[in-house]
Amino acid sequence: MRKEEPPPRGRFITFEGGEGTGKSTQIRHAADYVRAQNIPVKLLREPGGTPEGEAIRNLWKNPPAGRSWESLAEAFLLFASRRMLWCREIQPSLEQGVWVLCDRFYDSTLVYQGVLGGADIKKLMEMKMLALEEQEPDLTLLFDMSPRTALKRITKRAPICQDFILRYDNMEMKKHEHIRAGYLRLAEIFAYRFRVVKAQSPEPLVKEAVCALLETQIRECGLFPR
Repeated sequence: MRKEEPPPRGRFITFEGGEGTGKSTQIRHAADYVRAQNIPVKLLREPGGTPEGEAIRNLWKNPPAGRSWESLAEAFLLFASRRMLWCREIQPSLEQGVWVLCDRFYDSTLVYQGVLGGADIKKLMEMKMLALEEQEPDLTLLFDMSPRTALKRITKRAPICQDFILRYDNMEMKKHEHIRAGYLRLAEIFAYRFRVVKAQSPEPLVKEAVCALLETQIRECGLFPR
């Protein structure tokens, strides 16, 4: 009996950017598009995605009253969650031919705990190697937008954005600019996998741009005719 060929490896695609840039909306549109091509897809978020990761997420979001996480310690928490997510969800799914779309991955740690929080980037990359070795996304979509515009969006959505409002509402605009600059710098360093999406465009145009990038990935995999 002829041995059945394993399915082609799935693609791992991450969605990055500051809060209010629309990435959480666009990742749902992206999942719908991939499913419409008869490709199995899994949606994940960071930190979280596993029982262990969700417990870490709760700990990360709720430090003891009056306390806050030191940036390097915070990064250890996030990479612990990330390791579990990779081993339990991402890698097995990719091996089964499932496309994995993840809301944030290790680039977020480089920006938030590194660029913004002051943790040494070299140490963060050492953590990345310990947790993930050479593994990284096949494609990273960076949703780029003026922080002022993004914060206006968040203010309008305040009732459903309490996590962000509570943590970042008093942060200086300069720090929001640091986050944006940090992401754009990563897009230059990792140009082979980053694609910058102009998130300030009307939502239908952003969706169209995302779908075009996904179509390129699908064609590269030979999953529909050229």
